Amino acid sequence: MGLVNKAALKAYFQEGDIPKESNFIDVFDSVLSLHADDDQTVAGATTFSDQITSPNITTTTAMKIGDGTYAAPIKLKTSAITSVSTSDATTELTNFLTAGMVPLSIHVKVTTAISAGHHITKVGTTSDDDAFCDGRMNAGESTFADGVLDQVEDEVSCRPSYSATKSAISANENVMLTHNGTPTSGAVQVAMVYIDGASVL
Repeated sequence: MGLVNKAALKAYFQEGDIPKESNFIDVFDSVLSLHADDDQTVAGATTFSDQITSPNITTTTAMKIGDGTYAAPIKLKTSAITSVSTSDATTELTNFLTAGMVPLSIHVKVTTAISAGHHITKVGTTSDDDAFCDGRMNAGESTFADGVLDQVEDEVSCRPSYSATKSAISANENVMLTHNGTPTSGAVQVAMVYIDGASVL
């Protein structure tokens, strides 16, 4: 009794057969149930001809987007909790960006309060200090104001501001957080959702 493929299920019910209780159990165990209490796994490839709506989709492998010929996985990369620099006005996450990444969004969260007056003002890369978050939370602002990214649990999500010709990361590069002066304490965590273009190019 358990999961049985369609060919085997049909064989239980051919003309003249007398299905057993176990055969019916196999049928119920092998079809999808819409009941909320039934956690299930679809073992084979599945094609949906229309949109899928769900409040939460979780996968143990990377979800992929593509046209059938090429498919690139959408991935999440999360840094370890990183202490902010206490020797410079920038905190860098070394080689957080890798060649072929196509960033979709970046999320920065303060996990330990950053010393007073030394809040994060920009989120970018070594070569472009506001590549992701240029601080424009409101029209006319060019940097994050004090109180946006400095206290525990402060967090922001930003989309890349790369031009179309620079949408994929060409070589490993650091994520750089610019501070208002040199901090004396604090820690952050960074997460990025990206397309793994390197896997198909």
